[in-house]
Amino acid sequence: ALDSARGNSGMLLAVSLAGMAEPLRGRERVDAFALAAAFGAADRAARQALSDPREGTILTVLSAAARSLARSSTQAPDTPAVAGDADPAVRLGPAVTLMLADCVQAVEETESLLAPLTRAHVVDAGAVGLLWVFEALRSVVTGTPVDEELATALPGYVEGAHAAEGEPAAEAEAPIEGAVEVMGTLTLTPLAAAELRRRLADVGDAVILAPVGTARDGQGRVAWRVHVHVPRAEDAIGPLRAAGDVEGLAVTDLAGPSHGDAAPDGCHGR
Repeated sequence: ALDSARGNSGMLLAVSLAGMAEPLRGRERVDAFALAAAFGAADRAARQALSDPREGTILTVLSAAARSLARSSTQAPDTPAVAGDADPAVRLGPAVTLMLADCVQAVEETESLLAPLTRAHVVDAGAVGLLWVFEALRSVVTGTPVDEELATALPGYVEGAHAAEGEPAAEAEAPIEGAVEVMGTLTLTPLAAAELRRRLADVGDAVILAPVGTARDGQGRVAWRVHVHVPRAEDAIGPLRAAGDVEGLAVTDLAGPSHGDAAPDGCHGR
């Protein structure tokens, strides 16, 4: 997921999946407690990948999901409808359904958490994307159809005054003018990764560094996936190559077709 991710929200979703995997390792069945632990780990992993996490983005929704599942997992044994039920999927149904409702509210709140969203009267695009991922989870767990009308009432997604006025896309913060997205993978020690994060934050924004797995080599290094927005590709490529050998180096024009045809993600932090 980390190797294939693109954009701020794509990277953070991949980081979340990697964090979520650890508490589920070796499990054949998942209950509300296990899922709560997995989402808590996902929330921590996403925030640790950023040096300055910002609310009003995908992070806000991920945290809301983790908190909701944590509450449900502590209440589940006292709930007559689920106590003694042998099927974890049945016990998960009410917890995931409640989680989705809490996430819808969290998405709605993004409009008031970041000034650019408030001015545009829209919610964050990355937050809505994560909401659809969670709706897919709810659909699978409960065995019910996906609610295709889930986002129609969200500011910026409903046909009406704002759409007619040509409001801008749901974007938390505009990227650097003329910016490019630079991504790559390097094998670094944690200290070297921290120094690279500092150097990239000095020249760009939307900096994300996340370890790809936990296996260390003989020098205590692990593979790190790196993402940054910079005015010019060389602004990031220089620090990356100075830090080590870069694999899978990719440069994408943020104003190009791959970004310009879709609502851009918000800037989640540095």
